[in-house]
Amino acid sequence: MDLQGVDRSVVVNPLVGLGVVILAGTGLAFAVASVPVRAAVVQSTLPAVVGLALVAYGIRIDADLSGSARRTIIVWIGIGLVAFFLVGFWFGTVSRLFETSFMLAVFGSLAAGSALGCTIGLYAARLHRANERLAEKNERLSDFAAIVSHDLRNPLSVASGQLELLDADEERVAAIGRSLERIETIIEQVLTLTRDVEDGTDDQPVSLAAIARRAWETVDTGDATLSVAADTSLVADPDLLVELLENLFRNAVEHGGPDVTITVGECEAGFYVADDGPGIPPEDREDAFTREFSTGSGTGMGLVIVSRIAEAHGWEVSVGESDDGGARFVVSV
Repeated sequence: MDLQGVDRSVVVNPLVGLGVVILAGTGLAFAVASVPVRAAVVQSTLPAVVGLALVAYGIRIDADLSGSARRTIIVWIGIGLVAFFLVGFWFGTVSRLFETSFMLAVFGSLAAGSALGCTIGLYAARLHRANERLAEKNERLSDFAAIVSHDLRNPLSVASGQLELLDADEERVAAIGRSLERIETIIEQVLTLTRDVEDGTDDQPVSLAAIARRAWETVDTGDATLSVAADTSLVADPDLLVELLENLFRNAVEHGGPDVTITVGECEAGFYVADDGPGIPPEDREDAFTREFSTGSGTGMGLVIVSRIAEAHGWEVSVGESDDGGARFVVSV
């Protein structure tokens, strides 16, 4: 199975498409216009300039237009066409009283109206995306405050208390070390959660099996076992994909025990990570990727990070039950 993904360009660039249609229509109207050439040239100038400008600008911002943004712009182009068709038809009718082309007059109005609708749609899409990003950043700030005020305070309190009793007791020294390691883990998760991973993705073809083994090497897995049953490639940011798998592996080890078996495989939707641990109860699965969901043994941020990284790639992640009764996380790409 090849998971190269669907390029967003399958939704036509509305600016380029509209510009080409305007240029072609202007040329056709010019060719059949039964007016003096000078008048036809003057009337053709506006739609021709509009068409060229749309093509040039559309090519320039093509990479920044998501599929939803393209659809929004197309809708607004349609609205502009309908509105200005009525105006253009009226203007064309009036223009027949003079030595001008009725067709060119109508087409000029259509070009102006659709371009206006396109512009409004472009800015509406950008405003909508800006609002979404602002909401995401506010949510991340809330998560950050929750972590600093609670999750960081607990291990620090343990370390402070043990230091007060420190008398070369190896057990207490080990407790301090574990608390400090937990602090380091939390800090790394906070950094991942608060940065804008969507702006930082560097997508490229990667091997799922190779990325899975790379992630496994960076996680303290104890006696756990990794089974890679996938030989597929997908387009992703390799560093973020490693981080996604690290958090899924860490989650499986924390909740499935030190000798848990973890399997990475491919499925129709994309790929999955499954284990033979106790799994997640059906009533808790809907909240598994929220900050509120935590069993108490972890920070509660691992699956939140998994969800954020998946969203940054345009993927979806869900959780169910594995064949062995454990958890099975499916990433739909």
